[in-house]
Formats: sequence, C-alpha cells, structure tokens
Amino acid sequence: MEEALKLPGVYRSIRLGGMTVFGCTREGLSALNETLPKLQRGDRTFPLQLPLHSAFHTPLMALTSARAQVDLKDLPWRSPALPMVGGDGNHYGRTASPAALARYTLTTQVTDPFDLNLCLRAAMGEHGPDAVLLPGPGNSLGAATAQILIQLGWRGLRDRRDFEEVQASPRPLVISMDRPEQRALVCR
Repeated sequence: MEEALKLPGVYRSIRLGGMTVFGCTREGLSALNETLPKLQRGDRTFPLQLPLHSAFHTPLMALTSARAQVDLKDLPWRSPALPMVGGDGNHYGRTASPAALARYTLTTQVTDPFDLNLCLRAAMGEHGPDAVLLPGPGNSLGAATAQILIQLGWRGLRDRRDFEEVQASPRPLVISMDRPEQRALVCR
C-alpha cells in the first residue's frame, strides 16, 4: 500500500477499516491498476474502482475547496447542537468555534484523507455510545465499522463471531438505517 502512495498522482483518500480508498488522477489510476496485485474476495476483485468516487479527501480537490470557501463565505456557521467527530479525529462539540468547523468542513474534509478508524476510535473513546448509527445511503460502512470495533475490542469484541452475536441481540452495536429491522430500533 505504501508503494502505491509513491506513484505520481495517487493519494490516500479514506482509511476504511482494513481497506484504503485511493483518490488519483487518470494517470495515477492506470499506474495503480498496473502496480497493485489482484485479490479476489467473494464476488469482488480488488482493486476496484468505486463509482462516482472521484478524488474526494485528497489534495486534488484543492480548487474545489478554494471555490467552496468563496461561494460559502457568507454561510452562517454555528457550533453543533450534538457532538461531532471529524475524519481527522478532532471533536467538534457545543463549544466548537464556528470558524474551526467551517475550516474543517470546507478545507480539511475536502483535501485531507478521511480516517474512519481514527474517527471511530475518537468517538468511541470520548462519547462511549451504546451504538454506532450508519445513516447511509446503503450499508457500505457496516463491514469497516465492524472491523474497527473489533480492533478496539469494544464491548469485549474479539472477532467476527463476537460481532455477529452482538448484532443478533436486541442491542446491536451497529445500526444501519438502510436495514428496516435496525432502523426500527431508532425510529418509532
């Protein structure tokens, strides 16, 4: 993986459990496809190109960030009513500086890698939630979230079997709004 980051036009976009999502130029994408070994997992072959991913969370989005800062300069920012944790592991709570929140949202979030591992580690450690809610769309973060919770040993998790057992209980750790039976646990 570190080898891939040395290729011209290739950047880490998202750290997603045990996977890395890259953002790259067309040339970088070609180089990645030539360099990375093919790996079969179930019905998927990796590396795979995510539809509509673009180069989010990479320096390639610097012009977009600059444009957003100009276009949204008059947006009224305020501290969040509920605590938030960014993909950089920083906390943004009720006393968060609106300027810091704007800077994160329009700059860091756009041009720097999003680290779901760091985000969840910080959120779980600081807030100790009963569950992690995945708003969607879809359920694409379920596996990565499970991997991270197992790595953290959250609620005594040691492996996939432990996770599946907790998920089958009346108090699952991960609630996906894409799954009707799980959505019902938070929406009445």
